[in-house]
Amino acid sequence: MKDLDPIIVNIKYENIEDTSEKLLAKILELHFKTVFVGAVFHIENEFGHLWGESEDFDESKLTEDQKIMYEKFLNLRNRIFDQGNKEKKAAISKLKSFDITLRNNRHG
Repeated sequence: MKDLDPIIVNIKYENIEDTSEKLLAKILELHFKTVFVGAVFHIENEFGHLWGESEDFDESKLTEDQKIMYEKFLNLRNRIFDQGNKEKKAAISKLKSFDITLRNNRHG
């Protein structure tokens, strides 16, 4: 539970069930974001050389081929973020169908 302490502290309590649902929603949100942000990070690390990705990246200095690859990357990145956010919202909205109680809640 130690890793969850910062999340638990930031939630205002109305009742334990509400708090448990909010906590689980926050945890799921963080995990979903980690998955799709991590996916984009790894794509950029593996293929960034195709569009001249570097510390001093300057889009105005790209070759035509690099511009095409960079646009493809941006398009893919947007699709990953859109799909990830859509799935995150769908998963979190399903929490309303469940009674959720946090076991071993030290803050409640």
